[in-house]
Amino acid sequence: MQKRPNWDVLNYGVGGETSSQIRSRLGEALKVGPRYIVILAGANDVLQGIPMNETAANLLAMYKEAQDMSVLPVAATILPFDKATPAQAKSIETLNEWIKKTSDRKLIPIADLNAAVSDPHNPGHLDGSPDGVHPDIGGYRKMGLALIAAIDPIEKAWR
Repeated sequence: MQKRPNWDVLNYGVGGETSSQIRSRLGEALKVGPRYIVILAGANDVLQGIPMNETAANLLAMYKEAQDMSVLPVAATILPFDKATPAQAKSIETLNEWIKKTSDRKLIPIADLNAAVSDPHNPGHLDGSPDGVHPDIGGYRKMGLALIAAIDPIEKAWR
């Protein structure tokens, strides 16, 4: 917020929700008429063993719902977590590749939040975390900068 004080950022996130739960609440956030909506969903799906095709279907539906309301979705890759099993880490990697390819195909901006918070010396782990699941304050700052990097080029084109 310090980097973009003119932005009004509303957080509609609810911890622990799966992509289907987020999808069911998306309309609440779209009602306020934002220019962009960051769609970050799937980590809890991985934790709960929800099949990737279900998560992908929910993400696609959310991207479409936003676009149908004339809101530009910003696709966000899901974060690693230190306690992920090898299978969960692979699922995160596979889902993130799908998110990147889909954002490219759908012509929507992508914020690689996974890359922003990943430990460069220990792939699949957070660079800093108080609990091994969530980023530390520095990680959240890096996520904010990644979102700015995804949105700024569009904002500059609209001016």
